[in-house]
Amino acid sequence: QPIRILVDEPHFLLVDKPAGLLTQAIPGIPDLQKILTVQIKQQLDHSGQPFIGLPHRLDRGTSGVLLVARNARSLTRLSEQFHSRKIEKFYL
Repeated sequence: QPIRILVDEPHFLLVDKPAGLLTQAIPGIPDLQKILTVQIKQQLDHSGQPFIGLPHRLDRGTSGVLLVARNARSLTRLSEQFHSRKIEKFYL
């Protein structure tokens, strides 16, 4: 099933990660990153491989909003902001 995109901006996406799905996994195991890459490729009729960068992850059993970078520059900046805690995470 497709990943629900909550916010679609040029430099990032906010997506709804369902519980039970890994954020990233080794080849052969379904994960959000692979599913979202295929989904965006199909939606945009993209000839190349869309960039899907993950500046943070959620555990398999955790559902929630996940921030996804759309290019390498955004990934670097968002990763730095998570590291310096300029971006806060909230868990319920």
